[in-house]
Amino acid sequence: MARKTHPQRKPATVFAASTEKRNDWAHWAAWTAIVTIIAFSALVNLAIQNYPGFSYSENFFSDLGVFPASADYFNSAVILTGLGVAFFAVAVHKSRRYPVTPAALALLALAGFFLAGVGVFTEEQQPAHLVASGGFFLLTGLAVLLTGWHWIAQRRILGSLGIAGGVFLLAFTIAAALSPQPLMQKIAVGVVLVGYFVLALGIVHDHYKI
Repeated sequence: MARKTHPQRKPATVFAASTEKRNDWAHWAAWTAIVTIIAFSALVNLAIQNYPGFSYSENFFSDLGVFPASADYFNSAVILTGLGVAFFAVAVHKSRRYPVTPAALALLALAGFFLAGVGVFTEEQQPAHLVASGGFFLLTGLAVLLTGWHWIAQRRILGSLGIAGGVFLLAFTIAAALSPQPLMQKIAVGVVLVGYFVLALGIVHDHYKI
């Protein structure tokens, strides 16, 4: 009489490891990043729709924060995203699953609070607004540069991308201080958002692997 065969089951330890990863702090950090980026994009788009004649080449994003019809959307977007960035940095540090130096995560967390400050101190409230905006790009650039430098020996491609991204953001911060350019600002914001989103997706993908 032939023996009955049963479908192979994955060892319980594999599922336990997967569940442990999904409950990890970095997992929640990644989803926070994804949700806040989507919310930021939606709210900024609403702000632009409520700002008559907004021009990507002539208006800064911060202009959206002082026009009455668009201010609530824009300021909420940057405050929410800034707090999300700060939580992301703290959560990745608590996870200890990824080799990111505590100094880089501390800089990123501080950058998140500076970004939130852009929404608290609007364009009309100088120099606080300028300090908040410049501080966000400066600290983010330093955090990315430091991470890339730390990774370059073991993860050459990721390390190189980190160094390149950090140099770009630092160069933008210097250029913006010398001669502010609205279009350059959009490019810098785009680089930060895309890099942040890709990083978050990478963490989610890693945590759902079984």
